[in-house]
Amino acid sequence: MEVGRPVSLYALNISSVGADIAGLHAILLRSPAIRDALSFIPYQYFVKSDRSGGELARLLQPVIPAHFAVLALRPTESSGVLPPHAVDWIEHEPSPTRGEAHQPSPFDIAMLPSLDCLLPTEAERQMHAMILAEPQGVA
Repeated sequence: MEVGRPVSLYALNISSVGADIAGLHAILLRSPAIRDALSFIPYQYFVKSDRSGGELARLLQPVIPAHFAVLALRPTESSGVLPPHAVDWIEHEPSPTRGEAHQPSPFDIAMLPSLDCLLPTEAERQMHAMILAEPQGVA
């Protein structure tokens, strides 16, 4: 990894279909590519990273096999209504680069939603099975 790369803010929007939420949270909490992560809406994350959007997409692809987007954000050109803790998080300097053996703090863990509310429902599991059963390619 290059030293001194600027840290950017990204929005990560994922489909719940087939997503390995536990695997995603492990990456968001432990990967050296991620400096900080926040989520207050299911399947929507804010991520601070010194990697490109493409690099983040490749990192996340194994745990999000369906649809997802990594979108670079420009907070000074954005607008919306966010909870105060989200605004504080966005404005806060990013955490230092993580080592390979990084263990998330209770604060880090609290920035992501409980896995219980993100585990797929029976309907989502059925939808995922249907998608996987569809023929691939164009006829």
